[in-house]
Amino acid sequence: MLILLAAAGPSCRGEAGEEHLLLLRNGGRVVGIMPLVGGRIVEFRLETGKNVLDGRPERWDDGPWKEPFGEEWKQCFGESVWPGPQVDWWTEREPYPIPAEMKNISPGGWPPDPAWDTDPFEVTEKSARRVVMKSPVSKLTGLELTKRVELLADGKLKYEVTATNRGDREVSRDLWLLKRVPLEANRFLPLKAEFANRRFPWMVSVEKIEGLTVLKPAAGDRQDISGKMHALPAEGWMATATAEAFFIIEFPMVDETHMAAEQSPVEVYCATPPVPLCEMEHHGELKILKPGETMRCEETWRIIANTKYPDAAAQAHFLRTEVFPVAAGK
Repeated sequence: MLILLAAAGPSCRGEAGEEHLLLLRNGGRVVGIMPLVGGRIVEFRLETGKNVLDGRPERWDDGPWKEPFGEEWKQCFGESVWPGPQVDWWTEREPYPIPAEMKNISPGGWPPDPAWDTDPFEVTEKSARRVVMKSPVSKLTGLELTKRVELLADGKLKYEVTATNRGDREVSRDLWLLKRVPLEANRFLPLKAEFANRRFPWMVSVEKIEGLTVLKPAAGDRQDISGKMHALPAEGWMATATAEAFFIIEFPMVDETHMAAEQSPVEVYCATPPVPLCEMEHHGELKILKPGETMRCEETWRIIANTKYPDAAAQAHFLRTEVFPVAAGK
């Protein structure tokens, strides 16, 4: 049974619509979650600051999902977890036959499996600082997703996701963690290799600053196009920065030889239709799970207030010298 949700007291400079969210507070940070729509985190902010996620508060009362699957699908923003690789979605490579009510979906990869993306999650544990949620078991993969979100006393957010094979056959998938971030933010990645899909350079300005790959908002009109950068990280972190705050995402490094062929450990996706967005993405290793087996992926999120670094060059210098300094000689 779904546990009754309630916002944890009044917000300080919070977004309108926070009353629809499950809120966690600790360490001067606030986390807002929508259990009824994919158990997704849609807000992470300083107690007196702006959301560092692209959360779209006008949609925070959209759960539980009402539209028939495959009709009127719309982006809910915030973060998501999907099973990768995308090329396997809605194909004969799904472990189970596509249910009759879902057969209006075209093979080739869209939309995501509703079990993890838009279906209600069950809240199985909740305190003022921690929540655990479980997805329905996917009809396509037999996988159940568990999300554990904990806001620590130092303001860091510990985020762990676990997929368990509840079916009766093997399944080969990875865990794909996506964060949608504000379009006006600069994005910073320590990379050793990058491969941009066609049209990606039209979406952002790509520069190298302090040894970091920096993606800045593109100048001029945004065309109705999309593009993705596939990348191999040199270090296990990525970050965004606005004039108000840094948003830092840390993750364990993985062996790229254990990745799905179509995916990369780090990806950045930008698109304009139907609504402009930018996604910072992190993939775990491809796993073959027998019935009852699990796979796990985790991240740590941080917010650092920004009062002194107005441009990408200053922001990159701060990240590289104060947050993730490089040892001399490297």
